[in-house]
Amino acid sequence: MQCYPAKSTEAVKRSHHAKQTQSKKHAKLAKPVNLSRRYFFVSVATVILAGFLTIFVFLIIAILSSANHLKVNQYSLLLIAALATITTGAFASFYMARSLKARLADLTEAIKAMAAGDYRTRINSTAIRDEIGIVATAFNDMADRLEESRAQEAELERLKRQLITNVSHDL
Repeated sequence: MQCYPAKSTEAVKRSHHAKQTQSKKHAKLAKPVNLSRRYFFVSVATVILAGFLTIFVFLIIAILSSANHLKVNQYSLLLIAALATITTGAFASFYMARSLKARLADLTEAIKAMAAGDYRTRINSTAIRDEIGIVATAFNDMADRLEESRAQEAELERLKRQLITNVSHDL
C-alpha cells in the first residue's frame, strides 16, 4: 500500500522541519504550516478478464490527517481491504462466468446444428486463444473437412452416375 499526498510533498517537508524545530524548542524559527493536509492510502489492483479486458481497481482505504497523527486500527483496514478484494473478485467471477456461459452456448448451438446436418455452421468466437477458442477452432476445421468431404462425395456420385449412363448408353 502506498501513501499519496493530496496536495504536495512540500507540505510534508515543511511539517517535518517544523516538528524537528519544535522538538529542539526553536518554535519561533519554524514557518507556519497548514496542518490540515490529508494523505490517502490507495490500493491499486489490476484485474485482467478473459485475456483481453484490463480493469484497474483503485480503492481509497483511509483518509488520514497528518496534524492529528491518527492511529488507524489495522484490523479495520484489513477488513476493508478483504471486503474490497472479495467484492472485486465476485464481480470479476460473475463477468467471467457470464462470458464463458455465452461462449459455451454458442459452441453448443453449433454442435447441435452440425448434428442436424447443417455443415455450413461455424463458430465466430475463435479470436480468443483459450481452451474454448481452441475447441471452436478445431470445430471449424472439422466442419471445413466435413464440408469438403461432402462435396467430394457428391462429385464422386455425379461421376459414377455419368459413367453408368455412358456405359448403359454404349451397350
